[in-house]
Amino acid sequence: MKVLEAIAFFGVEIVFFLLVFLFLVFEKTLSIFGALAALVALSLLVGRYPVLHQFLRRGFSTYKIPSILLGLLFILVLPILLKERPYHIFILFNAGLFALLALGLNWQIGSTNIV
Repeated sequence: MKVLEAIAFFGVEIVFFLLVFLFLVFEKTLSIFGALAALVALSLLVGRYPVLHQFLRRGFSTYKIPSILLGLLFILVLPILLKERPYHIFILFNAGLFALLALGLNWQIGSTNIV
């Protein structure tokens, strides 16, 4: 039972990664909307059904280190999978850079108690 739970948990994480990857590589509008709709539907399922939400919470607490390692693996594999698409890598780099800048600004504003 524990093995099936781990497979299901990591399967959900892999499905999320695959949907994000498909969203990035699809070129047709309907395909992009389909991948985006699947991501939103999966997210809504997790939010709407407490059993699924608790399953994922329990999975992330039980398999904390393996899920972090799997997430890091996804981050490291993504540029390799996108090597034929340098524009996508550029966009992801800029998104990461702006997210880092936003976190830095948030920290700075918080440290000065500006509301």
